[in-house]
Amino acid sequence: MKLYFTEAQVPELAALTRAERRAVRRGAFKMLCTERPSFRSSLLITTWAIVFTSILLAPCISRIVGGGHPTWVAALGAGGLGGFLSLIEQSFATERLRPFFRAYVENHRDEIGRAD
Repeated sequence: MKLYFTEAQVPELAALTRAERRAVRRGAFKMLCTERPSFRSSLLITTWAIVFTSILLAPCISRIVGGGHPTWVAALGAGGLGGFLSLIEQSFATERLRPFFRAYVENHRDEIGRAD
């Protein structure tokens, strides 16, 4: 699995404009959720697990980094951990969506062109 920092790094979306990438991502997500209805709920559960994990581990991170646990260090740790875990989650989701990106681009070229 490759980590994608931006949608422009995904090979299927690289040649598209930002508005077109957004339209393709939405359409591919709908196609995936139609084929696998459990994907949406599993993505939601994973997102909330990331939020709670970040909140619960923030005091531990602040003790390691800051010696105590001031609020700003805990918030910084929670934000950093949440951002990192979200990057991994989105990379997994993007890998699942790649075949649907290809299918959507092939089947909906006229809609993609109007996505401005």
